[in-house]
Amino acid sequence: MQTAFTRSMFSMLSCLSVTRAGPTQPGGSGAGSCRAACYGALLAGFAALAPWTPAAAAPILTGRVERVEDGDTVWLRVEGGERVKVRLASIDAPEIAHTSREEGRVGQPYGEASQRLLQRLVQGQVVVADCPEYDGRYNRPVCALSVEGVSVNAEMVRRGMAWANTSAKGRYLRDRSLLDLQSEARRKGLGLWAEPNPVPPWEWRSRCWKQRECPA
Repeated sequence: MQTAFTRSMFSMLSCLSVTRAGPTQPGGSGAGSCRAACYGALLAGFAALAPWTPAAAAPILTGRVERVEDGDTVWLRVEGGERVKVRLASIDAPEIAHTSREEGRVGQPYGEASQRLLQRLVQGQVVVADCPEYDGRYNRPVCALSVEGVSVNAEMVRRGMAWANTSAKGRYLRDRSLLDLQSEARRKGLGLWAEPNPVPPWEWRSRCWKQRECPA
């Protein structure tokens, strides 16, 4: 993929230098055709980098949940047989351990409980995923999931098994109604809110995984 991108960028730079050389080129090529070739090379380069597949790029997906990776990530089998990894929008679930992939990535309280709840809600179910965003870093659409009209994202927060994602000053919170659900879950002491001072997963990733200062 990077090789294709590099070739395209070299082609673009080359044709730009030719375009600057003059209005016409040997063989009768005009500057306009050279500019068109430059734009074509640029588009080809970005296409080579793009992680999207036709299904993953769609704003609305319908598929059956084959795997629940953790409390906010699932794998769907969509129409046509493609398998798509989906991140639930506007929520952040307690982290499960990832020490098999990287040393020190220990899980936090309620991480596995959150995963189990999401499994009960969606495993094997046909879900509708409304995906207005794409996470290029992890190559996955970011979606609001629903099963028979019920919001899965909201249910995770309602039952105290995920936070409304207020990290980065609320940059990732698209559904602000989740804040009220979270306040209610906290008032009732549901799920992770049974703990006196639960650590949000974005702080856990920073303090425990990166700085190696895991809360006791």
